[in-house]
Amino acid sequence: MGFEVKLAHPRKTRVIADEKIKTDVRASKALVQLLRLGWLPESYVPYPWISVFLSKPDGRPRLLG
Repeated sequence: MGFEVKLAHPRKTRVIADEKIKTDVRASKALVQLLRLGWLPESYVPYPWISVFLSKPDGRPRLLG
């Protein structure tokens, strides 16, 4: 249908967290405004092939290096 999914960084979207009255309507309007202005902080989603390098065989994450 032509939709593009954006994943907003929860800690960096302080506009919503700092509101005194929190509703879904107000939160969605704030996110739309940030998106329109190009100020929506997005979360990093790695490509699936990167997860191979970030996890041990037992499933625990490890550092590269």
